[in-house]
Amino acid sequence: MTILILASIAYLLIVFSSPEDKNLAYLPRAVVVFGLSLACFTVLLLPYDVANRADPLLLGDIGGGIDVTLLWYIVLGCVTLMIVIIIPFCTFYYEAYDSSNPSIASQLKSAIGFTLGSVIIFAICLVVLWIVLGTAEIPYKSQVSPMFSVSNMDWNPACTTCKMDGSAVLSIPVSIVVYGVAILNILGWVVFVIFGGVGMGALPIDLMSEWYHRPKPLTLDQYATEKKRLAEVAEELMEKGGELEKEQKKQGEKLDKKLRSRVHAFKILVDALQSDQQKMESGYTQGGGSPILAVGKLLLGILWEIVIYICVCVC
Repeated sequence: MTILILASIAYLLIVFSSPEDKNLAYLPRAVVVFGLSLACFTVLLLPYDVANRADPLLLGDIGGGIDVTLLWYIVLGCVTLMIVIIIPFCTFYYEAYDSSNPSIASQLKSAIGFTLGSVIIFAICLVVLWIVLGTAEIPYKSQVSPMFSVSNMDWNPACTTCKMDGSAVLSIPVSIVVYGVAILNILGWVVFVIFGGVGMGALPIDLMSEWYHRPKPLTLDQYATEKKRLAEVAEELMEKGGELEKEQKKQGEKLDKKLRSRVHAFKILVDALQSDQQKMESGYTQGGGSPILAVGKLLLGILWEIVIYICVCVC
């Protein structure tokens, strides 16, 4: 199963990775494969834990006999390591790259410094929260009953003689390891709710937008006109790119906010040009692509909007 998961994730990474990253960026690829594998292991470990449990109705049953608690500690420890150290380190390492003055030592220095700072901040927050709120409080309702013979338990399974004795709270001290995992789980659910909600809402809009902006069939004259227009846009972008490169060399490693915004806007324009070029080629060579696929995206987007509307009304 482990080999199958790793092979499937590696295959998906190869299929959906950019051709520009071929034979490059091995570290982030390894992080992606390891991270997605951990996500699969975490999900599959729950039914494995249930299957390994002993049957409470059978005396002397030890279940599968495997220490699944240790497996949970190993998997969740790896997840914590990924979230707190590995992913931040890779992010800071590649963010510190300077095309005008590439230096691995400089990237490592910056990445280690920022990662160490992140780990210290996380550790301080974890310890403070654990000291202040490191107890799990479970509310419960207590019941009392007069004594009766054990042999009569089969005749009174619902405990009809029980009376409410009030409510109370059971306080259980939590280890710092379990508390750290719980904190990361809470943060993960918050991020999942935000990004998952935005993604679920944006999906139908993207599908309908793809239908609206689908490639249109082009004649030879229309193809030549569009190709000329895109060539003019490409020349303008090349000029802007040269100017941005000169300004980047002047500022060195630390770019000001204004220049970073201009670089980001330039990348968006380049991506838009590439998209227009692909649409132009598809419109001329393939007649705009499959109409069934385009209409399918429209219908799926409308259906998804209806599902979202029903869920909002029901909830």
